[in-house]
Amino acid sequence: MSLQFGKEVGSGVHAHVYLNPDEESQVVKVIERLCHESIEWHVCHVMEEIERQNSAARVNITIPVIRSVVTDDIAYIYMERLEKTFQQKIDTYVR
Repeated sequence: MSLQFGKEVGSGVHAHVYLNPDEESQVVKVIERLCHESIEWHVCHVMEEIERQNSAARVNITIPVIRSVVTDDIAYIYMERLEKTFQQKIDTYVR
């Protein structure tokens, strides 16, 4: 499977986030399987971490997932892209 991605706009321990070149209002979170655990375990772990961070920051931001594509080793999660000004407000609030 070969998917095209735009510019990288974020990264973390478990995933990288890229612009969707076909739809600028979307981003693609790419989660790679890094150990013997299944890709589903990695996706679940990422979602749990997001929930923990939201809970610790006392904010709950729901970013709609548009679709996902999962292979044996990689998950591609297509999500709506936050507007930069909205993201800046969130970052300020969280700090």
